Amino acid sequence: MSAPRTHANDPEPQSALRRLRAEMADPRLWIVLAAIAVILGVAGPFGTYRALDTLDRFVYWALVVGLGYLAGSLSDLLLRPRLGRAPTWLVVAVLGLATGLAITLMLTLAHWAIFGSEMLTVRQLLVMGSQ
Repeated sequence: MSAPRTHANDPEPQSALRRLRAEMADPRLWIVLAAIAVILGVAGPFGTYRALDTLDRFVYWALVVGLGYLAGSLSDLLLRPRLGRAPTWLVVAVLGLATGLAITLMLTLAHWAIFGSEMLTVRQLLVMGSQ
């Protein structure tokens, strides 16, 4: 008879951490993230082309891309084991919602740190997105 599965002897978190470490050690991940950051840095979407100097814009987008990936990975790492054998649609919905909330918080804090405490309105975001 095996011991009951508890947080202390659950192999899932260790497996997920190993997977995350393996992903982080793969140079292809960093190449793809860097390429995405460069494309966004050159394009300067959401008004960042006009609002930020070139170097600041590239740093901003590198941070957004890197932290966005980290938010998604951590959401997956923390929530997937708790979802057990839930239907795929539910897993995707929960992970998408959690990742979206984490990225929204991250972008709000980044915007506040870079542009000050004046927050953008929905109308301003829509206008910036169309530029």
